[in-house]
Amino acid sequence: MILQSLVKYYDRLNNDPDVDIPSFGYSKEKISFCLVINEEGKLLQVKDLRIMPEKGKAKPKLLSVPKLKGRSGKNPPPYFLWDNTKYILGVERNAQKNSEQFAVKTQDRFEAFRAFHNTYESTDVGYQALLKFLETWDSESIESISNIEDILNDTGNLVFQLDSEKGYLHDRPAIKKIWQKVIQDSRGNEEGLCLVSGENTSIALTHPLIKGVYGAQAAGAAMVSFNKRSFESFQKKQNINSPVGDEAAFAYTTTLNYLLDSANNQRLQIGDTSTVFWSERESVMETLFGAVMDPKDNGFSQDLKDFLDSIKKGEIPKALDGEKTNFYVLGLAPNAARVSIRFWEVSTVEEIARKIGRHFSDFEIVKSHEKNPSYPGMWKLLVETAVLNKTENVQPLLAGALMRSIINGLPYPDSLQNQLITRIRADQKITYIRVGLLKAIFNRKLRYGRLTITDKEVTVALDLTNTQPAYLLGRLFSVLERAQQDAIPGANSTIKDRYFGSASATPKIVFPILIKGAQNHFKKVRPKFYTESLVGQILEGIQEFPSNLALDEQGLFSIGYYHQRQDFYTKKTKEKKETK
Repeated sequence: MILQSLVKYYDRLNNDPDVDIPSFGYSKEKISFCLVINEEGKLLQVKDLRIMPEKGKAKPKLLSVPKLKGRSGKNPPPYFLWDNTKYILGVERNAQKNSEQFAVKTQDRFEAFRAFHNTYESTDVGYQALLKFLETWDSESIESISNIEDILNDTGNLVFQLDSEKGYLHDRPAIKKIWQKVIQDSRGNEEGLCLVSGENTSIALTHPLIKGVYGAQAAGAAMVSFNKRSFESFQKKQNINSPVGDEAAFAYTTTLNYLLDSANNQRLQIGDTSTVFWSERESVMETLFGAVMDPKDNGFSQDLKDFLDSIKKGEIPKALDGEKTNFYVLGLAPNAARVSIRFWEVSTVEEIARKIGRHFSDFEIVKSHEKNPSYPGMWKLLVETAVLNKTENVQPLLAGALMRSIINGLPYPDSLQNQLITRIRADQKITYIRVGLLKAIFNRKLRYGRLTITDKEVTVALDLTNTQPAYLLGRLFSVLERAQQDAIPGANSTIKDRYFGSASATPKIVFPILIKGAQNHFKKVRPKFYTESLVGQILEGIQEFPSNLALDEQGLFSIGYYHQRQDFYTKKTKEKKETK
């Protein structure tokens, strides 16, 4: 299903004139320099193709060049009409420091490059010029190249160009025909039924590598690979164990490389998971999904905000209403030389919009500050679960689990609630996002019949009708803290810094101490009647202090505390405005 969806998307991209994606047998590679030769094979100059930014290091140019698959092993084969300096010039930079020699010879690699191209014959002027260059080139001639140090210091590759022509040698029609013969010769003898296309075709023994997965090898990693005998069965070698045709293997890997490109807006980096997404047919959701799940620092555009406001209310915009087009979300994670599937979700464009809207509706909570984001992205949610709020401390599996919950409308992972409660008890920070997540977790649990401590949904703001003991205890703690703050203005710390964790876990031990200590605060607070009256109203709903609170109750305690605190803040702001 995954490979078939990727192959279909490749066909769509390949037919789009506005999308630059390589055809079968070609690949986008980093090219830094171009060797310009004449018809006699003489090297005239080496052109610098690199992109020179205003600041920073020069970057290689991405060009579509002939390539079927990656290479590995002790004697990796050369590429057709392009490669690095070891194969094309027979030299590489000397890796030894303090050496008098700047370059070292790689004659064996150059000989392999020359022998490979001499295998094929053509009367084409350009190809004949290439063969003459390979016949006469001597690695000692690098001294005649003025920018040789730049060439050897760069990690990019080289291509060829015939003098007085604009295009590269590998783009010449006659040479493209030679490349097609190279492709035919490289096809394996093994033919069979391709599991992707359902057709009898040549089966790829190995698949091209996938690049751009965060944490994977820079050269690329394989998603389908049988590289050990223990993985094989019925005496089938390599990827014959899971037969995929040459063209299908090329199509799905090329599509993934396109989606994983850092310049593409159809990828997200969530923890260690590189997430890509696309739709079966062209849809506005391909643009909206990434902007919603990972908004930029400058926030949302007005159009996007209007879209989110609509779907949060359950109203689907006309552009998506009735959109039954399939929408795919694929999460990839590094695993040594392989790429592992962290998650794979299939839905429709309309359903995805509804699920995202439901997520933000469940999350909605009264704000603690006007700058609090109404629609926080995945990272803003996840860092609230991490030690020191650092992205590297986010649990890898939690990111994928949270993504699945959002796009499927399912209960949020239990580990999310565990992490939130742990962080709150550790640092006593009851933030807007943490409480919003706890609200969403409880309401989803209740909807799926997994919450037993209450039978009503958590509201956006203070709920005076909520008589659940844990919620009331959270409100009570907030009132006692407010009394302390009013009685001792400018205090360096409050009861929250010392008692919040224990009060939310073992209220029977802590609250009698807090109430007793609050009596002195009540005497200094004005109006005294209001504060004591509010404490009395809350205590009326609590018959006795529980010995301990379960995890769900601790979460509800935090929500009650936050709701009451924000109610104080809202009233105080309103009073100031009325006074003015």
